[in-house]
Amino acid sequence: MHSSTPYIIGGKREEYRGEESGKIKKYRRRRVYVLNIRRIVMFSIAIILLLSAITATFVYRNFTRFRFSSQIFYYLQLKSVDDGATAMSLASDFAKKGGAGYIINDGDFRIMVSVYSDKDDAITVCNRYIVEYPQAEIYELKIPAVNFMKFTEKELARELYGIYKEIRLTLFDKLQSLDFSYGKGELSQAAVLSAISALKRDFLTPLINKTSDLRNAFPASEALECMNDFLSNILAMLETDFPAENFTVTNKIKLTLCRLCRLYLDSSVIFQKL
Repeated sequence: MHSSTPYIIGGKREEYRGEESGKIKKYRRRRVYVLNIRRIVMFSIAIILLLSAITATFVYRNFTRFRFSSQIFYYLQLKSVDDGATAMSLASDFAKKGGAGYIINDGDFRIMVSVYSDKDDAITVCNRYIVEYPQAEIYELKIPAVNFMKFTEKELARELYGIYKEIRLTLFDKLQSLDFSYGKGELSQAAVLSAISALKRDFLTPLINKTSDLRNAFPASEALECMNDFLSNILAMLETDFPAENFTVTNKIKLTLCRLCRLYLDSSVIFQKL
């Protein structure tokens, strides 16, 4: 009896250890299974996020590919009055002195003498006037973004964006460069007039002709009609502001730049509504 007891106890112990060992193995298998499931889930989530990021990037690039960003122009305002007749009189006086004499009516009649695409340039000129005109300040005009990708024809969106980009990036800078050069005495009045004629002939007219060709390819496009009107208005403005007679460069270019920014704003609003 004495010799068989340890064997029984030992057997029970071996059996007990065998049960523990089985539970541990089962636990480990379950843990490995759970970990594998977690890895698969995390990997799947990572793949989904990666594909989503790639898709979002592709959509964003295509969505913004033919999108012209918003832009701010900085008008130099010398006076603000609440009477239209007084505003017209002041605008005429500023025009005679070489300023634009351009009026913005937003509840008050604001008389502008110039406009700039660079805020530092506007501030520099404003500081020259501040002593004589205490009301002198910078008036910001924000031109909203225009997204041509919302038009169904991708080819049309590309063409419209190209034309609009040329007008927005080139025309203002060319006119302002003429104004600066004339102000520094680098160009004569006749040279400026010749440059304006070349701008109409070599820059604006080809864009108008291109728009007309596109209208033949896309006859039902409302966007093309708006673009044609936009370009025609700019050409008409240049022809009105720069006649051969009664030509004053210092006033006319600044006035044209002020009007041009307004055309930018109006066209952007129209394109947004299409």
